[in-house]
Amino acid sequence: MTDLINNEEDAEKLENLISTYSRQHTGTSLPYIDLLKSFKKLKPYEDYGSRLFSALVDLKMNFVLLLLDSFYSGAIWNEQTSIKISKDDSILNNPLLFDKRLEIHRHNANYIPRYRAMWDKIMGILLLMSSEEKYNKYNSAKSRKKAFEKLSVGVTFLGENFSKSILEHLQKFDDNFRTPEVHSFGSLRKYSFLYDPFVKTEYIELRSSWNYMIYMLVEIDKIIESI
Repeated sequence: MTDLINNEEDAEKLENLISTYSRQHTGTSLPYIDLLKSFKKLKPYEDYGSRLFSALVDLKMNFVLLLLDSFYSGAIWNEQTSIKISKDDSILNNPLLFDKRLEIHRHNANYIPRYRAMWDKIMGILLLMSSEEKYNKYNSAKSRKKAFEKLSVGVTFLGENFSKSILEHLQKFDDNFRTPEVHSFGSLRKYSFLYDPFVKTEYIELRSSWNYMIYMLVEIDKIIESI
């Protein structure tokens, strides 16, 4: 894909095409990870800049796909609220409601591994911004969380507690969702079919994880802007 980006005009075309895709599927296009600005900022750094730009393109595309899962989960949730059942009634007795909840469950289940993969990409990008050597060590590590914890020490544009807060968030997300969904029998199903999943702290944390992602992408844009 990035082999097609030879100048600022190409970078702008890619930005616009991704934005159009997002609007067609969700009705909105979020501005995070400005590819045109990133191209302009990174072009003078030749091969290194090209490598970092490629990583940002990958991050941008995966973010839009993550947006789709988050959007559809929320949109279908709003639809299903019009289907009324009592707290004493079982969702198994309402096929239409069960269908909607299973669709919500599908999008949330897709969201979990994609969200977690986004964070692996983000940690790699932050280290690549610091040095290619750090990124190469991170990329070849068995545990990327542990590698990031070690390699991020001393990275000047990351605050003292910045890396710690990321790792704490990821550990909680892994424990509650990624590990059971990817490696075990799943935990999401415990909440998807409740009368009101939002009474459960874990479900609230799953939905609010989106805000943490947005915060992180804003920070990446700020770092690129400061180059």
